[in-house]
Amino acid sequence: MSRLLLLFVLLVATSGIVRAGDWPQILGPQRNGMANDEKLAKKWLAGGPPVVWERSVGHGYAGVAVKGERAVLFHRVRDEEVTECLNANTGETLWKQAHGTDFYPQVGGADGPLCVPVISQGHVVTFGAQGVLSCFKLDSGEELWTRKTHEDFGALEGYFGAGATPIVVGELVLVNVGGSKKEAGVVAFDLATGETKWTRTAEPASYSAPVEVTLADIPHVLMITRYKCILFEAESGAMRFEIPFGQRGPTVNAATPLVIDNKQLFLTASYGIGSVLADFDILHYSPIWEDDAPLATQYCTPIHQNGLLYCIDGREDQPPADLKCIEM
Repeated sequence: MSRLLLLFVLLVATSGIVRAGDWPQILGPQRNGMANDEKLAKKWLAGGPPVVWERSVGHGYAGVAVKGERAVLFHRVRDEEVTECLNANTGETLWKQAHGTDFYPQVGGADGPLCVPVISQGHVVTFGAQGVLSCFKLDSGEELWTRKTHEDFGALEGYFGAGATPIVVGELVLVNVGGSKKEAGVVAFDLATGETKWTRTAEPASYSAPVEVTLADIPHVLMITRYKCILFEAESGAMRFEIPFGQRGPTVNAATPLVIDNKQLFLTASYGIGSVLADFDILHYSPIWEDDAPLATQYCTPIHQNGLLYCIDGREDQPPADLKCIEM
């Protein structure tokens, strides 16, 4: 069954009132769900925002990445995962590339990709449900390289397929591949060539997207794996610290780690795992509180604003879930 691409179009539709900014990766420019320098319209037209265009799309849960007048869609059409670049103003297809797939989820869910495309430095990076990592030129769609990470590093597909959106830091693409048997839980690839630059940890993969944080003027990546939260130096892969976070059994780590003022981190998961607020620096972390009563979210990443957290608390498969605002 096809879906209609509407959310992005509605954002574009309000452009006569307010210009929607770039959203080049999951959760926006800083992966925190915040739009930079944006102003919301105080009210909509009586009939709601007008639809500028709409189109049918394939299977999957990957959101659209937007840069300038280009929007990149990643979806499954029949037996192919398709990366498709659209004109953001018209919905017209500018280019598309496809790779074959026979993925079928172990536990419900969709058979399409989960990971939002990443637009960075004129490149588009996609990560499919069977671990196919690809890089294309944003302007032309030329395929620069592709890696079959599950085959290369012996990773398992997991319950729903690969679902940890990669992150681009400098000239590297960092991915929670989950190649446990080859000490390739996390792998860094060269953005230009796809060459493996480093591998670290035996941790299996999660469904959480990592975030970049600069500490002591050095780019780092904070990544939640299947059972831990780990701070890596991006260029070298040096592991600064790791926090136990997760448990065995039918559980999922899916929310993105939240970095607050570059000195605190917030982690949350359901399935009895709960939430952690901690102080941290380049080498250490110190929990402030740990609890599952205030918030334990299954998939939703909290939004932080002025000392408050906004989030969905609970599980999709065990309703009800609640929209909460929590004082830190």
